[in-house]
Amino acid sequence: MSPIYGQPVWLLMRDALDDLPEEFTTQGVVEWFATHYPEVSASTASTTLSDLEMSGPPSSPYRADQRCVRRIARGVYTRHHPAGVAV
Repeated sequence: MSPIYGQPVWLLMRDALDDLPEEFTTQGVVEWFATHYPEVSASTASTTLSDLEMSGPPSSPYRADQRCVRRIARGVYTRHHPAGVAV
């Protein structure tokens, strides 16, 4: 099955992170996808966000180097900035 927008959702999530504020919510991500990529369902957007969290579920299909967000509170996230990488 090929991606509906030519890229997998986890790569589209990187675009979302470029547009969203430093701290953002699950709802903000869902709304961003509804505006920019409406064929991506709310559940896919929120599941992908959870799977891309640095300490996300063990069942996450993403490698550690693909994970790009940190959860700072329930439903609130920030971008992950690896040590030594300028922001």
